[in-house]
Amino acid sequence: MASHATSTQFFIDSQKLVECFLQTVVMIDDRAYETSARPAPSGPPPSPVRPLFNVPREQGTGTEVTTESGIQESDLEEDLPVEQAPDQDAEQIAQDVAHELDPQRVVDQFSNKGIICAVLKPTEGGTEPFEKKAHALSAADVLILDWVWFKDVEGKRVSKVIARIIRESSEQHRMRLILIYTGQRRLEKIADDLSKNLMSHGVTDFSRLDDFTIQSAGTRITVYSKGNVEPTSEALRERAAPFDELPNTVITEFTKMTAGLIPNIAVASLSEIRRATHRLLARFNAKLDAPFLANRALLNPPSEG
Repeated sequence: MASHATSTQFFIDSQKLVECFLQTVVMIDDRAYETSARPAPSGPPPSPVRPLFNVPREQGTGTEVTTESGIQESDLEEDLPVEQAPDQDAEQIAQDVAHELDPQRVVDQFSNKGIICAVLKPTEGGTEPFEKKAHALSAADVLILDWVWFKDVEGKRVSKVIARIIRESSEQHRMRLILIYTGQRRLEKIADDLSKNLMSHGVTDFSRLDDFTIQSAGTRITVYSKGNVEPTSEALRERAAPFDELPNTVITEFTKMTAGLIPNIAVASLSEIRRATHRLLARFNAKLDAPFLANRALLNPPSEG
């Protein structure tokens, strides 16, 4: 496990190699392609405007007040009742906004880095989302998963998916980065709940690297808050990843897994192979079949061809 400081020149150079290496990201969020119908309130409700002249009223409704100028005007408290949303409604709106996701914005930001990002929405029913999307998850370099799927605040559904990914990655001796990207504020509790949920699914071989990160063999799971979350502490502010900064956050977390002399050589070499894949396919085309078979037929024994 690499432990280089993220501010060193070596780490910065390692980030550049990782940026060239990464090609695919898959994000799963139950709020994908949804936006709130009401924006979060940005201040107190506006005060009613006091009328400049007296408005005629029906008898028996409210009281009338005479000003110093002799003009009668209605009692504003009864004439213009102001409906104020309860505090809990404002809090609910703020929570809804915190969990929102702008998939087009996320996809555009990753594309600016040359990384293809697919944003998927899990099914709300009993169908296990991993089954339908297993191939996409297995092929992705990085997975970004929302913690709360359809009001499952304990993250049991996403924990089940993560546990399966950990087991498969361990069997394949594969390195994986999983970013939990959430609208929740208590990020440490998410890491705590994930640890408990993983153990309930039979995954016990993992370690807690810090308050927000879990490592199991080659799989790293780390927790970040969405950019919509209003930070309530310095720790939450440091773990916030706005949509525009999400690609940089992914690159930094992946680099923490690979920063090192030998790993950097491997990452750089594989990046060149990935970049040259289609050129190699174009070079080794079907026109080479006849020369290859003729050459092999002339060898004795042919198996040495």
